[in-house]
Amino acid sequence: MNPALLYDQITRVGPGTPAGNILRRYWHPVWPSHMLAPGHTRPVRALGENYTLYRGDSGQAYLVDGVCPHRLTVLHAGWVEGDSLRCMYHGWKFDHTGQCIEQPAEDAGFAREVRIRSYPVQEYAGLIYVYLGQGEPPPLPRFEEFDTPALEALASVRPPGVWACNWFQTIENDLDPVHTSFVHRDSEPHWRGVPQVSATQARHGLVVTARRGDWERVTWYHFPCLLKLTVFPDPSGPLELPMLLYTLPVDDEQCMFLVSLAMAPALAQKVRNGDIVPPGQVPLTPQIISDLFSGDRRPQGITEEDYLIMVGQGVNADRSREKLGKSDAAIGLLRDIWRRAVGAQLA
Repeated sequence: MNPALLYDQITRVGPGTPAGNILRRYWHPVWPSHMLAPGHTRPVRALGENYTLYRGDSGQAYLVDGVCPHRLTVLHAGWVEGDSLRCMYHGWKFDHTGQCIEQPAEDAGFAREVRIRSYPVQEYAGLIYVYLGQGEPPPLPRFEEFDTPALEALASVRPPGVWACNWFQTIENDLDPVHTSFVHRDSEPHWRGVPQVSATQARHGLVVTARRGDWERVTWYHFPCLLKLTVFPDPSGPLELPMLLYTLPVDDEQCMFLVSLAMAPALAQKVRNGDIVPPGQVPLTPQIISDLFSGDRRPQGITEEDYLIMVGQGVNADRSREKLGKSDAAIGLLRDIWRRAVGAQLA
């Protein structure tokens, strides 16, 4: 399969597409747990479709279809009542299984004929995971560091929230250790020096090793959308923390990053209080994004230095124009994994 066709197939994530079929066989985190309080709702867009996420008064999180089947308005505008959700438009009420249980202006019995789809939900490592496929979901991946009682998971969404590029090229960026020596050279002293890169395939996906002198950093790619690695919460300090970095394919042209860090509770409280902030870094605002693309500002020094690099490639770049080198070993292996997966879907 030529590179252009491969990318075209992988970045299409809607229902019935090869990549969409593959992605729907796995759990996907869609929002941090602490950012959804009981009685609150949130619209979710994932894999090219719209959903409604809400937390019932019991504290349990639920995911149902994005619109009411009556007049097709958005359900996240409605009210949580117990563990059910009432549409704001005409008051149709759905329980957490998606069954309509009340229709104030309709005849009794009509509600029994109306159902929206509900989806399996689990919470782990500070994130809300959903399963969007058919049938029984697989076990949710778990990791020792995030199952350790002495550590606390601190989850977040990387600014600015939705990134205007396809999901696959962002994973390729995160599997590229050389870029850290240049994109982050002014803000991350730990990444100075060009690393020696090696990559091997594993049962879960890939293991990518970047060696700088005697120091080695390993990144584990778990098919299809997860990276496990270590990061420095304070660029000037030696503390390394385990991190889960998920790329959520929002649709064919957009993605989101959901992050979970495992740390001691005392450190987690400092982070929540804003006591640990990278020195001199500027938040990524809409004006800064505009300035980055107009050339009026350099990307160095902003909180997401990768933004211009990744989004600047375009929504779906023509990869047949690339000139890959030996340091791109992980990218080549990643594409091989997906070439086989997509090929099996097309066979």
